[in-house]
Amino acid sequence: MKNEKWSEFVNKLTNMRHGDPIKIDGKPRKIIALAHYRTDNLGDSEYLKATFADGSFLLVLLKDQTLMFTEKVLHHIPEIADEQIGVAEELTYNGEKFKLVNKNDYQFVLRWYFGEYAPGR
Repeated sequence: MKNEKWSEFVNKLTNMRHGDPIKIDGKPRKIIALAHYRTDNLGDSEYLKATFADGSFLLVLLKDQTLMFTEKVLHHIPEIADEQIGVAEELTYNGEKFKLVNKNDYQFVLRWYFGEYAPGR
């Protein structure tokens, strides 16, 4: 997207309200949560996260002008204890070991527009 179109898209998204519809890949989705984040490891790269009623979500990487969407519902993963996040060198999930490469990264909410942090959890 060109900068003007990108700014228009971000402005439209950040002015949405709970339950407003948005079409992604031709499928209407109701937005139920929207927040603006920053993480330690990304420096000045900030992002928006929009969560939809069906559990899908959209990440909007503001500096990179990139959209990342997933329909996969991601909730709390019982196999990974909260105490392991940001501390463990390796995590085991579904019998597979994963090396944690984003250790000590913390998310900060810069602006909460509306919704819940973890709907359906």
